[in-house]
Amino acid sequence: ISPSSLNDLQMCRRYFKWRTWRKPESTEALDWGTLFHAGAEAYYKVLIPNRETLQPQPHSPLELGIAAIHSTAGNEVDIELIESVSSRFEEYVEFWRDDDFIPLEVEKTFSITLFENDKICILFEFIVDLIATWHGREVTVDHKTTGRFDKPKALTNQFQGMALALGNQVWMNRVGQHKNKPKNAELFERFPFDYSPSVLIEWRD
Repeated sequence: ISPSSLNDLQMCRRYFKWRTWRKPESTEALDWGTLFHAGAEAYYKVLIPNRETLQPQPHSPLELGIAAIHSTAGNEVDIELIESVSSRFEEYVEFWRDDDFIPLEVEKTFSITLFENDKICILFEFIVDLIATWHGREVTVDHKTTGRFDKPKALTNQFQGMALALGNQVWMNRVGQHKNKPKNAELFERFPFDYSPSVLIEWRD
């Protein structure tokens, strides 16, 4: 079960069944997030220290990120949205130019057993956007593109599951989708979350 599926199940069993068998619709917000994630994946992969490559990269990490955004979009996404994501991605790279994150893994899949007996096994599966070191400490990073700037919630299925599985501090790397900077809000913010063992055990159980 994925974090989003678990959220649906906790909210409503009927809704969970409907979402499970229904093909997800493409929306501008989803496309925006998908394109930004594609750019971030290409960007951070190049920054992994001692990364084995067959030959030196002819393009900068930023250029590779922009290229990934365009190739992921193909011909099915509106060009205005593609340019919006590309522009925001450039701003993101510039904003975090002196980044303290040193990438170790990018877009890696994990799976842990939440419960198992003779009849059933419940696995919690998720993809980590970025595993990095931050001031010598290994952390788990999740990119969140959003049009809302509420205070983030720490006690989510996704973040608690990640913390339980990996034992790392979890960071939300928030990126605003707005065309202009909202009043009294930042387009780029990062929020670290720490969890005690008792909190994670309670969540798992």
